[in-house]
Amino acid sequence: MHTALVKPLKEGQNFVGMLVDVCQTLRWETPVYTMVSSDEWFICECELSVLGQQLEGSGVAKKKKLAKSIAAREILEQLRERGQQQLQEWLERAT
Repeated sequence: MHTALVKPLKEGQNFVGMLVDVCQTLRWETPVYTMVSSDEWFICECELSVLGQQLEGSGVAKKKKLAKSIAAREILEQLRERGQQQLQEWLERAT
């Protein structure tokens, strides 16, 4: 199982890459990112469909990369919360 779903997430990690790795490992679709900018801020929305359930995360930052990272981390946190109950189902469907 991917460590992102069982170990605590820490600042400075590549959350976008971790989320892609989780999706590839469990044979899920890749997340979809939408970026909107204002004068000083970037707003990133991330959507991920997991076995018929829609997860959404968002990030706001002055840099695109950071906004995307925050959004990906939100999705990973949701997966970690759900994973405690649904981990076995996810693994069975991935094989």
